[in-house]
Amino acid sequence: MTKESLAPSTVATPGGAYTHAIAVDQPARLLFIAGQVPVDRDGQLVGKGDVAAQAKQVYANIANLVQAAGGTIADVVQFRAYLTSPDLLPAFVAARNEVFAEAFPDKSYPTSTLLIVTGLANPDRLVEVEGVAAI
Repeated sequence: MTKESLAPSTVATPGGAYTHAIAVDQPARLLFIAGQVPVDRDGQLVGKGDVAAQAKQVYANIANLVQAAGGTIADVVQFRAYLTSPDLLPAFVAARNEVFAEAFPDKSYPTSTLLIVTGLANPDRLVEVEGVAAI
């Protein structure tokens, strides 16, 4: 399986740690990851009121799911993140960038979408992230 990041000159350079498009050649095992929330393996909330701690837990959960499927977080080709307030954006991005620096040292970032929503199913959860991995 090969992944190719697409960056045509007809589209602006990404404004952050993401890639506009990724093409995946088959055969690849696709893993669709449901929205992960900031809970540990025992179902306990991590980082109440702290979006950075919550983001790190969410990405750790995703990494564990990808690993269980035989890959690494570097195999993720798409993330979709949901934040409950635009005020959380700077801390979320800083935490995500820490995770991404380790997961994607060559800066071959996955595609990414970030949405600000009015709330999540549990009001103590500030962030939720879903993804797709090609293993």
